[in-house]
Amino acid sequence: MEINLDYARKGEGIYYGDGTARVAEAVAVAGYAAAPKGAKETAEAVYAVLRLMAREHFQNPDMETFMREEHGGWRVSWEAGPYSWAYVASEALGQLGVFAEPHYNFDLCFYPED
Repeated sequence: MEINLDYARKGEGIYYGDGTARVAEAVAVAGYAAAPKGAKETAEAVYAVLRLMAREHFQNPDMETFMREEHGGWRVSWEAGPYSWAYVASEALGQLGVFAEPHYNFDLCFYPED
């Protein structure tokens, strides 16, 4: 499994927040592993990773992250994460064949494939 995040690493501090590439890579690995089980399981795996990363940033994950069902899918959010992590994570997931739609720059939406 290869994920190209060179563009994100080069853009950290300019276009993206510091650590965005690391978050995107962790999200992509977790999402890819869970994807065969379905959209909800993929969202849950990504949510678990974001909670761990929030703790690493000395944040309370119960306050800074959430996962909720909406519009027939699941939204996973970390508003206090590195700037634009969701855009880069969406691209990283896409490189592995997993679709996730960024809603804003701090959350991803996962929808079941019909």
